[in-house]
Amino acid sequence: MSLINIMKIKIIFLLSIILLSSCSEDYEYNENDFNLNGGIGRTNNFEHFGNTPLQLAVENNLISDDSSGVIQTALRLKSPYWIVSTVNGNIIRLNNNTADKYFKIDSSYVTATGMTADKNQNIYFIASDDRFYALSENLELKWIKDLPVRQSRALTYSDLLALDDCIYIGTNDGDIFKYDNEGNLKWSIKSSLAVVKSFSADSSGNIYSALTNNSFGANDSLICIDSGGNILWGKELTSTRILSSSVYSKGRIYVSGSYDTEDDRFGKTYCFDRNGNEIWNSQSSLPGKNVSVDNMGNCYVAGISSGVGEVKAGIFSFDKFGKESWKLYFGAAPISPLIISEKYLSLTSFTGDGAAYLIFRKSDGLLVKNHSLSNFPPLYLQPVVADDATIKLFGSSKLTNINFTQTSLNLF
Repeated sequence: MSLINIMKIKIIFLLSIILLSSCSEDYEYNENDFNLNGGIGRTNNFEHFGNTPLQLAVENNLISDDSSGVIQTALRLKSPYWIVSTVNGNIIRLNNNTADKYFKIDSSYVTATGMTADKNQNIYFIASDDRFYALSENLELKWIKDLPVRQSRALTYSDLLALDDCIYIGTNDGDIFKYDNEGNLKWSIKSSLAVVKSFSADSSGNIYSALTNNSFGANDSLICIDSGGNILWGKELTSTRILSSSVYSKGRIYVSGSYDTEDDRFGKTYCFDRNGNEIWNSQSSLPGKNVSVDNMGNCYVAGISSGVGEVKAGIFSFDKFGKESWKLYFGAAPISPLIISEKYLSLTSFTGDGAAYLIFRKSDGLLVKNHSLSNFPPLYLQPVVADDATIKLFGSSKLTNINFTQTSLNLF
């Protein structure tokens, strides 16, 4: 073989490696990332599963010694396992529809946070006794740690975030803690502002947290903290109350909320790069409550009216440049973030007839399915996605679940 041909082969090989690396970065999916809301980026993006089956809603009774309902969002582990926390203070591992492991929190305490699991499927949560728990995948107690927080009935916690070797915790009292997997406190940061419900991270271990005054018209902030606890940058958002959790996707960070002027209130969504530079901000007629981002950088914001009176909600779709692609208004209060599949968006909401699961076409927002949930037992209205693409809702008054199943929705 000639030297020229050998060089050509090497060049083709190198280009192939670069292309594969680029694709991996663009469409990264880690099967060992068990964090809620689509993983460490909190994108609510499940396009890697294709189209989730959404045609029929089917109730499954779960076999368990504890029949009480769930109190937090269910946690997906590797199939066929799920972790649920109940009103009776039990942590239960479900093997498909049957409970096979239990852990009981002492006394009358219950979980106070959205749970998480590390890559080895060890489970972490905070209970209402303000203590931090770690369980093995078989629900054996590994350790309990007292949190260095100010005791208050008003204290709430963020959903926990697990990275490879650590867990992050935030509070509405302005605390951000980093613990290692053995329960050792690595660092803490204190802010005068409250940490929003959940925060996101990138693959380098930087975390992105929205901090709020919990007041309309005030200046909320977005900060970036590295793995050593150093604040790399902070952005104050003028006259903006951040209502959404932060979302990280492919080098961009998104937040949304309410923007106030002297005589008006509307929504504003912000997009920053990893260095804190603003890429775009876009206005919407309703304050943004939740943000979801797809593989192409399209941003979907669920908004809701903040005033008194008839509920008005909307979905606002922005492309990667921040230009509005479409918007849709509907008379229901969105509860969950928008779950993204290959062709569809879906969320839970409250309508005039009760709870419902709404499904929209991603390309233009057309409502293609309205699943009434009023005929089912009361549900904890935060959907979760299994690794077979099935969407599930769990019961809040008794241990049951609703699966959206059967033929995949492909009407348009």
